Amino acid sequence: MKGLVLVTGGTGFVGSHIIQHALAAGYPVRAVTRPGKASAIYAMNPNASGLEAVEVTDLADGDFTDALKGVEAVIHCAAPSFADPTTPSMVVWRGAYDGTVNLIEQSLKAGIKKFIYTGTFMNLFGDNGKSAFGSESVGPNDWNMIKQEQVHMKDDNPAGPVAAYLGAKVIAERKMWEFAEANPQVDFTSVIPSGIYGPFADNFPRPSNVPGLSSNQFIYMLLHGGPEGPNTYPPIFVGHTVDVRDVAKVHILALSADPLPNKQQKRFLLSEGVHTWPEVADMVRKRRPELASRMPKDDATPPVQTNAPLDTSLVKKVLGFEYRPWEEMFLTGLDECLKWDASSI
Repeated sequence: MKGLVLVTGGTGFVGSHIIQHALAAGYPVRAVTRPGKASAIYAMNPNASGLEAVEVTDLADGDFTDALKGVEAVIHCAAPSFADPTTPSMVVWRGAYDGTVNLIEQSLKAGIKKFIYTGTFMNLFGDNGKSAFGSESVGPNDWNMIKQEQVHMKDDNPAGPVAAYLGAKVIAERKMWEFAEANPQVDFTSVIPSGIYGPFADNFPRPSNVPGLSSNQFIYMLLHGGPEGPNTYPPIFVGHTVDVRDVAKVHILALSADPLPNKQQKRFLLSEGVHTWPEVADMVRKRRPELASRMPKDDATPPVQTNAPLDTSLVKKVLGFEYRPWEEMFLTGLDECLKWDASSI
Protein backbone atom coordinates (compact mmCIF):
# COMPACT_ATOMS: atom_id res chain seq x y z
CA MET A 1 0.00 0.00 0.00
CA LYS A 2 1.47 3.34 -1.06
CA GLY A 3 1.39 6.22 1.41
CA LEU A 4 -1.35 8.83 1.50
CA VAL A 5 -0.60 11.93 -0.59
CA LEU A 6 -2.09 15.33 0.10
CA VAL A 7 -2.56 17.45 -3.05
CA THR A 8 -3.43 21.15 -3.23
CA GLY A 9 -4.74 22.86 -6.37
CA GLY A 10 -6.61 19.78 -7.56
CA THR A 11 -9.33 21.71 -9.38
CA GLY A 12 -6.79 23.49 -11.60
CA PHE A 13 -5.26 22.64 -14.98
CA VAL A 14 -2.13 20.97 -13.58
CA GLY A 15 -3.44 19.81 -10.21
CA SER A 16 -6.35 17.86 -11.72
CA HIS A 17 -3.86 15.87 -13.80
CA ILE A 18 -1.66 15.31 -10.73
CA ILE A 19 -4.56 13.76 -8.84
CA GLN A 20 -5.48 11.45 -11.73
CA HIS A 21 -1.85 10.41 -12.27
CA ALA A 22 -1.45 9.72 -8.55
CA LEU A 23 -4.58 7.58 -8.42
CA ALA A 24 -3.52 5.69 -11.55
CA ALA A 25 -0.14 4.98 -9.91
CA GLY A 26 -1.87 3.49 -6.87
CA TYR A 27 -1.53 6.35 -4.40
CA PRO A 28 -4.45 7.21 -2.14
CA VAL A 29 -5.08 10.96 -2.46
CA ARG A 30 -6.51 13.56 -0.13
CA ALA A 31 -7.27 16.69 -2.14
CA VAL A 32 -7.44 20.05 -0.39
CA THR A 33 -9.90 22.54 -1.85
CA ARG A 34 -11.40 25.89 -1.03
CA PRO A 35 -14.83 25.81 0.62
CA GLY A 36 -17.50 24.64 -1.80
CA LYS A 37 -15.02 23.05 -4.26
CA ALA A 38 -14.81 19.48 -2.92
CA SER A 39 -17.67 18.36 -5.17
CA ALA A 40 -15.62 19.35 -8.23
CA ILE A 41 -12.89 16.88 -7.22
CA TYR A 42 -15.38 14.02 -7.00
CA ALA A 43 -17.07 15.03 -10.26
CA MET A 44 -13.76 14.75 -12.14
CA ASN A 45 -13.03 11.37 -10.54
CA PRO A 46 -16.46 9.72 -10.23
CA ASN A 47 -15.24 6.14 -9.98
CA ALA A 48 -12.03 6.68 -8.04
CA SER A 49 -11.30 4.67 -4.94
CA GLY A 50 -8.81 6.00 -2.46
CA LEU A 51 -9.81 9.61 -3.08
CA GLU A 52 -10.95 12.06 -0.43
CA ALA A 53 -11.55 15.80 -0.75
CA VAL A 54 -11.36 18.10 2.26
CA GLU A 55 -12.06 21.81 2.42
CA VAL A 56 -9.72 24.31 4.08
CA THR A 57 -10.78 27.92 4.45
CA ASP A 58 -7.56 29.55 3.26
CA LEU A 59 -4.07 28.40 2.34
CA ALA A 60 -2.40 31.36 4.01
CA ASP A 61 -3.79 30.83 7.49
CA GLY A 62 -6.03 27.76 7.29
CA ASP A 63 -5.77 24.86 9.70
CA PHE A 64 -4.45 21.71 7.99
CA THR A 65 -4.35 19.59 11.16
CA ASP A 66 -7.08 17.19 10.10
CA ALA A 67 -6.14 17.24 6.43
CA LEU A 68 -2.57 16.16 7.22
CA LYS A 69 -3.44 13.24 9.49
CA GLY A 70 -1.87 10.06 8.14
CA VAL A 71 -0.25 11.88 5.20
CA GLU A 72 3.22 10.78 4.08
CA ALA A 73 3.77 13.23 1.21
CA VAL A 74 2.45 16.64 0.18
CA ILE A 75 2.24 17.96 -3.38
CA HIS A 76 1.65 21.70 -3.23
CA CYS A 77 0.37 22.82 -6.62
CA ALA A 78 -2.22 25.43 -5.60
CA ALA A 79 -1.59 29.01 -6.65
CA PRO A 80 -3.72 32.16 -6.59
CA SER A 81 -5.11 33.63 -9.79
CA PHE A 82 -3.35 36.75 -11.00
CA ALA A 83 -5.02 37.16 -14.40
CA ASP A 84 -7.32 39.98 -13.24
CA PRO A 85 -5.24 43.20 -13.01
CA THR A 86 -7.61 44.54 -10.34
CA THR A 87 -6.81 41.70 -7.92
CA PRO A 88 -5.07 43.21 -4.88
CA SER A 89 -1.40 42.33 -4.77
CA MET A 90 -1.71 41.40 -1.11
CA VAL A 91 -4.25 38.69 -1.98
CA VAL A 92 -1.89 37.21 -4.56
CA TRP A 93 1.11 37.42 -2.25
CA ARG A 94 -0.70 35.77 0.65
CA GLY A 95 -1.85 32.88 -1.50
CA ALA A 96 1.50 32.23 -3.18
CA TYR A 97 3.94 32.95 -0.36
CA ASP A 98 2.10 32.78 2.97
CA GLY A 99 0.11 29.78 1.76
CA THR A 100 3.28 27.86 0.97
CA VAL A 101 5.00 28.71 4.24
CA ASN A 102 1.88 27.87 6.26
CA LEU A 103 1.51 24.47 4.58
CA ILE A 104 5.20 23.61 5.01
CA GLU A 105 5.19 24.53 8.69
CA GLN A 106 2.09 22.47 9.39
CA SER A 107 3.39 19.57 7.28
CA LEU A 108 6.59 19.45 9.33
CA LYS A 109 4.59 19.36 12.57
CA ALA A 110 2.50 16.51 11.13
CA GLY A 111 5.62 14.46 10.35
CA ILE A 112 5.35 14.28 6.56
CA LYS A 113 8.26 12.59 4.80
CA LYS A 114 8.15 14.33 1.40
CA PHE A 115 7.16 17.79 0.25
CA ILE A 116 6.90 18.53 -3.48
CA TYR A 117 6.44 22.14 -4.57
CA THR A 118 5.31 23.35 -8.00
CA GLY A 119 7.51 26.30 -8.87
CA THR A 120 7.50 28.61 -11.86
CA PHE A 121 9.78 28.96 -14.85
CA MET A 122 10.82 32.49 -13.88
CA ASN A 123 12.27 31.19 -10.60
CA LEU A 124 15.39 30.37 -12.64
CA PHE A 125 16.27 33.65 -14.29
CA GLY A 126 18.15 36.51 -12.70
CA ASP A 127 18.76 40.04 -13.93
CA ASN A 128 15.04 40.72 -14.48
CA GLY A 129 14.72 37.60 -16.60
CA LYS A 130 17.34 38.57 -19.16
CA SER A 131 19.13 35.24 -18.89
CA ALA A 132 15.97 33.53 -20.23
CA PHE A 133 16.78 35.08 -23.61
CA GLY A 134 20.54 34.51 -23.53
CA SER A 135 22.93 31.93 -24.94
CA GLU A 136 24.30 30.65 -21.62
CA SER A 137 22.87 27.45 -20.15
CA VAL A 138 20.46 27.82 -17.23
CA GLY A 139 20.11 24.95 -14.76
CA PRO A 140 19.05 23.84 -11.27
CA ASN A 141 21.66 26.03 -9.59
CA ASP A 142 20.36 29.23 -11.16
CA TRP A 143 17.96 31.58 -9.40
CA ASN A 144 15.91 34.68 -9.83
CA MET A 145 17.20 36.78 -6.93
CA ILE A 146 14.27 39.19 -6.73
CA LYS A 147 13.83 40.64 -3.24
CA GLN A 148 10.67 40.89 -1.20
CA GLU A 149 10.75 44.70 -1.15
CA GLN A 150 10.69 44.76 -4.96
CA VAL A 151 7.22 43.21 -4.95
CA HIS A 152 6.04 44.71 -1.67
CA MET A 153 2.84 43.10 -0.55
CA LYS A 154 0.62 46.17 -0.35
CA ASP A 155 -2.74 46.31 -2.08
CA ASP A 156 -1.61 49.44 -3.93
CA ASN A 157 1.50 47.71 -5.29
CA PRO A 158 2.11 49.56 -8.58
CA ALA A 159 3.76 46.47 -10.10
CA GLY A 160 0.42 44.67 -9.96
CA PRO A 161 -0.68 41.09 -9.22
CA VAL A 162 1.52 39.44 -11.86
CA ALA A 163 4.70 40.83 -10.30
CA ALA A 164 3.41 39.96 -6.84
CA TYR A 165 2.78 36.38 -7.97
CA LEU A 166 6.14 35.87 -9.65
CA GLY A 167 8.02 37.40 -6.74
CA ALA A 168 6.07 35.38 -4.20
CA LYS A 169 6.72 32.11 -6.05
CA VAL A 170 10.46 32.78 -6.23
CA ILE A 171 10.77 33.80 -2.60
CA ALA A 172 8.52 30.95 -1.45
CA GLU A 173 10.76 28.40 -3.14
CA ARG A 174 13.87 29.92 -1.61
CA LYS A 175 12.12 29.77 1.78
CA MET A 176 11.28 26.11 1.16
CA TRP A 177 14.96 25.30 0.73
CA GLU A 178 15.67 27.04 4.04
CA PHE A 179 13.17 24.65 5.61
CA ALA A 180 14.94 21.77 3.84
CA GLU A 181 18.30 22.78 5.30
CA ALA A 182 16.83 22.91 8.80
CA ASN A 183 14.85 19.66 8.44
CA PRO A 184 17.07 17.04 6.75
CA GLN A 185 14.63 14.28 7.75
CA VAL A 186 12.19 15.57 5.11
CA ASP A 187 12.80 15.11 1.38
CA PHE A 188 11.96 18.36 -0.44
CA THR A 189 11.53 18.68 -4.21
CA SER A 190 10.59 21.51 -6.52
CA VAL A 191 9.14 20.85 -9.96
CA ILE A 192 9.76 23.83 -12.25
CA PRO A 193 7.85 23.63 -15.53
CA SER A 194 8.14 25.97 -18.48
CA GLY A 195 5.10 26.95 -20.61
CA ILE A 196 2.41 24.31 -20.06
CA TYR A 197 -0.07 23.19 -22.75
CA GLY A 198 -2.10 20.10 -23.54
CA PRO A 199 -5.43 18.45 -22.78
CA PHE A 200 -7.62 18.92 -19.74
CA ALA A 201 -7.85 16.08 -17.23
CA ASP A 202 -10.72 13.63 -17.60
CA ASN A 203 -14.10 15.21 -16.76
CA PHE A 204 -12.55 18.66 -16.32
CA PRO A 205 -15.43 21.17 -16.20
CA ARG A 206 -16.10 23.32 -19.23
CA PRO A 207 -14.41 26.73 -18.80
CA SER A 208 -16.81 29.64 -18.54
CA ASN A 209 -14.55 31.99 -20.49
CA VAL A 210 -11.32 32.08 -22.50
CA PRO A 211 -9.04 32.65 -19.45
CA GLY A 212 -10.60 29.46 -18.07
CA LEU A 213 -8.71 27.59 -20.79
CA SER A 214 -5.63 28.23 -18.63
CA SER A 215 -2.43 28.50 -20.69
CA ASN A 216 -4.26 26.92 -23.63
CA GLN A 217 -5.83 30.36 -24.04
CA PHE A 218 -2.68 31.30 -25.94
CA ILE A 219 -3.39 28.53 -28.44
CA TYR A 220 -6.91 29.98 -28.64
CA MET A 221 -5.29 33.32 -29.56
CA LEU A 222 -3.33 31.57 -32.28
CA LEU A 223 -6.70 30.63 -33.80
CA HIS A 224 -8.47 33.93 -33.21
CA GLY A 225 -5.76 36.54 -32.90
CA GLY A 226 -4.27 38.08 -29.81
CA PRO A 227 -5.49 41.13 -27.88
CA GLU A 228 -4.51 43.38 -30.79
CA GLY A 229 -6.95 41.65 -33.11
CA PRO A 230 -6.91 39.16 -36.02
CA ASN A 231 -3.66 38.12 -37.68
CA THR A 232 -1.61 38.59 -34.51
CA TYR A 233 0.34 36.11 -32.45
CA PRO A 234 -0.31 35.34 -28.77
CA PRO A 235 1.55 37.89 -26.60
CA ILE A 236 3.27 35.28 -24.45
CA PHE A 237 7.05 35.50 -24.14
CA VAL A 238 7.78 31.91 -23.01
CA GLY A 239 9.21 29.75 -25.78
CA HIS A 240 10.14 26.73 -23.64
CA THR A 241 7.23 24.31 -23.39
CA VAL A 242 6.12 21.09 -21.69
CA ASP A 243 3.01 18.91 -21.83
CA VAL A 244 0.72 19.19 -18.79
CA ARG A 245 0.63 15.38 -18.55
CA ASP A 246 4.42 15.29 -18.32
CA VAL A 247 4.33 17.89 -15.55
CA ALA A 248 1.88 15.73 -13.60
CA LYS A 249 3.88 12.56 -14.23
CA VAL A 250 7.08 14.10 -12.86
CA HIS A 251 5.27 15.09 -9.66
CA ILE A 252 4.21 11.47 -9.18
CA LEU A 253 7.59 9.97 -10.08
CA ALA A 254 9.16 12.36 -7.56
CA LEU A 255 7.18 10.67 -4.78
CA SER A 256 9.40 7.60 -5.02
CA ALA A 257 12.70 9.38 -5.80
CA ASP A 258 15.45 9.27 -3.18
CA PRO A 259 17.10 12.41 -1.79
CA LEU A 260 20.13 13.60 -3.72
CA PRO A 261 23.60 13.19 -2.16
CA ASN A 262 25.45 16.00 -0.42
CA LYS A 263 22.26 17.93 0.30
CA GLN A 264 21.89 18.82 -3.38
CA GLN A 265 18.64 20.63 -4.06
CA LYS A 266 16.25 18.46 -6.03
CA ARG A 267 14.95 20.98 -8.59
CA PHE A 268 13.40 19.27 -11.61
CA LEU A 269 13.42 21.70 -14.54
CA LEU A 270 10.91 20.70 -17.22
CA SER A 271 11.06 21.71 -20.86
CA GLU A 272 10.71 19.48 -23.92
CA GLY A 273 12.26 22.23 -26.02
CA VAL A 274 11.83 25.73 -27.41
CA HIS A 275 8.95 26.25 -29.83
CA THR A 276 8.13 29.66 -31.25
CA TRP A 277 4.60 30.60 -32.30
CA PRO A 278 5.53 30.69 -36.02
CA GLU A 279 6.88 27.13 -35.62
CA VAL A 280 3.63 26.07 -33.96
CA ALA A 281 1.58 27.73 -36.70
CA ASP A 282 3.58 25.92 -39.40
CA MET A 283 3.00 22.62 -37.62
CA VAL A 284 -0.75 23.28 -37.45
CA ARG A 285 -0.84 24.08 -41.17
CA LYS A 286 0.76 20.71 -41.92
CA ARG A 287 -1.07 18.56 -39.37
CA ARG A 288 -4.45 20.33 -39.48
CA PRO A 289 -4.64 21.85 -42.98
CA GLU A 290 -8.32 22.71 -42.48
CA LEU A 291 -7.15 25.28 -39.91
CA ALA A 292 -4.39 26.78 -42.08
CA SER A 293 -6.44 29.87 -42.97
CA ARG A 294 -6.86 30.67 -39.27
CA MET A 295 -3.13 30.87 -38.59
CA PRO A 296 -1.38 34.28 -38.60
CA LYS A 297 -0.18 35.41 -42.02
CA ASP A 298 3.43 35.93 -43.06
CA ASP A 299 3.26 39.64 -42.23
CA ALA A 300 2.28 39.01 -38.59
CA THR A 301 5.01 39.89 -36.10
CA PRO A 302 5.68 37.19 -33.48
CA PRO A 303 6.69 38.07 -29.92
CA VAL A 304 10.22 37.59 -28.68
CA GLN A 305 10.24 34.31 -26.73
CA THR A 306 12.59 32.69 -24.23
CA ASN A 307 15.26 30.58 -25.89
CA ALA A 308 18.11 30.05 -23.41
CA PRO A 309 19.62 26.54 -23.28
CA LEU A 310 17.97 24.84 -20.31
CA ASP A 311 19.70 22.05 -18.39
CA THR A 312 16.88 19.56 -17.77
CA SER A 313 19.21 16.58 -17.34
CA LEU A 314 18.44 16.05 -13.65
CA VAL A 315 14.91 14.84 -14.32
CA LYS A 316 16.18 12.22 -16.77
CA LYS A 317 19.08 11.19 -14.54
CA VAL A 318 17.00 10.78 -11.38
CA LEU A 319 13.62 9.74 -12.79
CA GLY A 320 14.52 8.25 -16.18
CA PHE A 321 11.93 10.60 -17.65
CA GLU A 322 11.21 11.07 -21.35
CA TYR A 323 8.96 13.79 -22.83
CA ARG A 324 5.97 13.45 -25.10
CA PRO A 325 6.30 14.90 -28.62
CA TRP A 326 5.73 18.64 -28.61
CA GLU A 327 3.33 18.40 -31.54
CA GLU A 328 0.99 16.22 -29.47
CA MET A 329 1.03 18.78 -26.69
CA PHE A 330 -0.03 21.66 -28.93
CA LEU A 331 -2.55 19.65 -30.94
CA THR A 332 -4.36 18.35 -27.85
CA GLY A 333 -4.44 21.89 -26.48
CA LEU A 334 -5.78 23.04 -29.84
CA ASP A 335 -8.54 20.43 -29.63
CA GLU A 336 -9.59 21.80 -26.24
CA CYS A 337 -9.90 25.27 -27.79
CA LEU A 338 -11.94 23.95 -30.70
CA LYS A 339 -14.26 22.10 -28.32
CA TRP A 340 -14.72 25.27 -26.31
CA ASP A 341 -15.52 27.20 -29.50
CA ALA A 342 -18.12 24.61 -30.51
CA SER A 343 -19.75 24.62 -27.08
CA SER A 344 -19.96 28.41 -27.10
CA ILE A 345 -22.06 28.66 -30.26
